[in-house]
Amino acid sequence: MMQLETRVRCRVPRSDCPEHGVKTLQVPWAGPRSQFTLLFERLAIEVLLSARSITKAQELLRISWDQAQRIQELAVARGLARRRLDELEYAGMDEKSFGRGQSVAELIV
Repeated sequence: MMQLETRVRCRVPRSDCPEHGVKTLQVPWAGPRSQFTLLFERLAIEVLLSARSITKAQELLRISWDQAQRIQELAVARGLARRRLDELEYAGMDEKSFGRGQSVAELIV
């Protein structure tokens, strides 16, 4: 906040269900298994998009390279979860590498 490091420490309630085991309740300011708030992750994604590399972004954000990579992975997972393919009308296939013996096909949506 106001360019000062802010740490949120909270004991998150846990439940012990006989059927599902021990579960941690979800808090409104952070995603599951995340060590950062959703607001910080949003800022981090903007910095990652603007920076020349993950290394430069992690230096600016003062986080480790692994933390920056994890934030990216979580953002991609959230984006894919929101994606709706039921309205998809057309799909294209890029076969540029087919003749060179590569078996990778890229789906353009």
